[in-house]
Amino acid sequence: MSKKLVNEDTEKKQFPKKSMKKNLTEKLRNEVRSLKHQFFRPEVYYLGFLLFVFSIILFLISTKYLNLLDNDNNEIVMKILKEHPYVSVPYICVIGPIFEELLYRKLLFGIIKKKSRALAYIISPFLFAFSHFQLNFEVLKTYLSSFPYYYLVGMAFTINYDYTGYLLSTCIAHILTNSASVFLLYKVFM
Repeated sequence: MSKKLVNEDTEKKQFPKKSMKKNLTEKLRNEVRSLKHQFFRPEVYYLGFLLFVFSIILFLISTKYLNLLDNDNNEIVMKILKEHPYVSVPYICVIGPIFEELLYRKLLFGIIKKKSRALAYIISPFLFAFSHFQLNFEVLKTYLSSFPYYYLVGMAFTINYDYTGYLLSTCIAHILTNSASVFLLYKVFM
């Protein structure tokens, strides 16, 4: 009887690996289907545009009261734009926002939310905002007045993603926001 239990335990230990791989594959397929489905839903684009408008209004308020244009993130972006404009514009305006949304909303928020929704709402926007200060507390201290803008935008994107499930709308908003920022930086600093 003990041999039978050992064999059953061994089989159980091996089974989850195959099952886990199958589950991950199925989850990936479902995510791709969900994303494809989002492209055909008009509300995704409305929400993306509304989030963009929110971030621009917040930007204008922050610029007026918090001197938002004077921060290390903008200086780094301008340096990169000047040195490599043809590579940096697509990265800053499209690739970066999509990567950040996948990382901070889909992955990080999704994982933490399983344990604590409240904690996910604190950590995901915080890390999103902190990443705009090179994940460096010294840089954050220097430009602390800019932090609320990034945090609130991250929070708005997180709320939208959590309540709608539309990652595409946050990607659209983020792409539009970064594109507007690059345009503004060109106008102001070049």
